[in-house]
Amino acid sequence: MGLRACLLGLLALFVTGKCSYSPEPDQLRTLPPGWVSLGRVDPEEELSLTFALRQQNLERLSKLVQAVSDPSSPRYGACRDWGWDVGCSGGGHRAGLSMGWCRSHQSHAVSACQGVI
Repeated sequence: MGLRACLLGLLALFVTGKCSYSPEPDQLRTLPPGWVSLGRVDPEEELSLTFALRQQNLERLSKLVQAVSDPSSPRYGACRDWGWDVGCSGGGHRAGLSMGWCRSHQSHAVSACQGVI
């Protein structure tokens, strides 16, 4: 029984080490200059978070903006609402993934998901 408990303890330590928090490869492991850590947030504390998604295909987006803004273009005025970048440029993939994640976690970790701006 002692050997079995020892092996289970080693397995638990190994699993715990693998499940610990680790930032993404492109994330800083230290605070940026001027930032101060205030420690962990109380689990009962409600936080409001905003995520910024990096725009991709900027050249394609630039051409699209020119096309819908040029009165001589057949696409002129095609995208007039606030969702034009999602509907016309196909740039909503990441936004859709982000909202999907948010909605899938609403029951336990996320209490309210706002739309993507």
